[in-house]
Amino acid sequence: MEIYKIIGIAVIGAAAAVVLRPTRPEMGMMVSLACGIIILSISFQMIGQATESIEQIFLRGGTEQEHIQILFKCLGVCILSQIGSDTCRDCGENAIASKVELAGKLTILIIGLPLFSDLLSIAVELLNA
Repeated sequence: MEIYKIIGIAVIGAAAAVVLRPTRPEMGMMVSLACGIIILSISFQMIGQATESIEQIFLRGGTEQEHIQILFKCLGVCILSQIGSDTCRDCGENAIASKVELAGKLTILIIGLPLFSDLLSIAVELLNA
């Protein structure tokens, strides 16, 4: 199971970063970033498997392909903005992290507008029926 690899890498990386930070803070940060990159690469492999399963479930339910793509784009923006803001926080830049989160939320709103439009059209049709 991949989670055991991830936990092992995280614990070893965190311990190394804690040991290095007092004497070599730049090395502590680099160890932390390297662990994050390794964990993300393992996680992205797992995401590929999950997206195929989720797509099949949606298609069996009659969801349009366009809507599935919008949902996956929004999920990707969520993950990337979270990673970006966490990395900024790890570097001590809380203000920049907040801006990354805001930009992610606004991007999700823009990407999701076609869904809101379709939902509004369905609601209007139901009210007029």
